[in-house]
Amino acid sequence: MTCNIFYEDWQIQCCGQPFKVGEIVHWTGERDESDIKEYHIDFCEDHHCHHSLHIEGKVSRILSVTSEEDATKHNYSFDEADYIFTDLQEADGWESEKESTDEIYYIFWGYVVTLDDVKITEEAPHRLTMLPDIDQIFMNEDGGSLSADKDGKIDDIYDKNGQAIIMKELKEWAEELYPIIISSETGETYSKDWDDYHKRGLAIAHKLREILSPDFDLWYEIPEEDKTTPYPTSYFIENK
Repeated sequence: MTCNIFYEDWQIQCCGQPFKVGEIVHWTGERDESDIKEYHIDFCEDHHCHHSLHIEGKVSRILSVTSEEDATKHNYSFDEADYIFTDLQEADGWESEKESTDEIYYIFWGYVVTLDDVKITEEAPHRLTMLPDIDQIFMNEDGGSLSADKDGKIDDIYDKNGQAIIMKELKEWAEELYPIIISSETGETYSKDWDDYHKRGLAIAHKLREILSPDFDLWYEIPEEDKTTPYPTSYFIENK
């Protein structure tokens, strides 16, 4: 299935991930069924408040959506804009806008993104994001921290049989980051083999996904201390 996603400027500028043509993306959002000129929009990306769907697909086209408005109006409506579409190979939310004048105000609205091989699934009731911090292994959907006790028993999550999950290797992996986090906060230099760290972390995430209740969606997020990877970057751990 091929579909068009509208990705608003502020969504990606706030905490979205850059993407490019040919890349497979995992987004959240809602059905839309609207039109932006000749482009029918099937879904709107949203990773803040209004989302109930997982949207996975391969990016085949990116169009930036801009307009040139009467600078004397002061109030600008997306629905009434005279859109200008520009093909791009990649997007990061910070498209260059021409310098506005006394007569013309230039606006970047977002992207129309075409995805191929699309898979749409309903979100689970709860969201877990593997993101180690001091005394934290996960963040939940409300931004709360979840940790584990000394034996590796994880707070507030359960397996497919409703039983507590104990993963000492997960706790040990998360705690490796503690000295890095402290050094980052105090301005000290630090080093880490991030490729190895993420390889092991993703392996643990997939192992957890195999036993984790379907009540939870599981994401793996690159910590901001990793300066080798664009931040934020996260991966959806699929429930197979």
